[in-house]
Amino acid sequence: MDHQHVGRASHLPDGREIPGVANIGVNPTVDGITAPLLEVWLFDFDEDIYDQVIETDLIAFLRPEAKFDSLEIMTDQVMKDAQAARDLLMPDIG
Repeated sequence: MDHQHVGRASHLPDGREIPGVANIGVNPTVDGITAPLLEVWLFDFDEDIYDQVIETDLIAFLRPEAKFDSLEIMTDQVMKDAQAARDLLMPDIG
């Protein structure tokens, strides 16, 4: 189940829902990561929520996980994924 998804973190301690993009997988481009992780990038969010429980809704499938030839190529794809997620979740803002 290694995929990129459009996500939304909901049920923050104050009840806000924040749009973002999520990856479920092992990140095959980065050596040493072998256990599947859920990584969520919350858009336009710069607060400390470490050690807090949040819930993430997976809204749409973007693409299967892939191994990239370099971190630069991976970063370019992540930015494209983020824009696709913004377009779906925030069409008036993009």
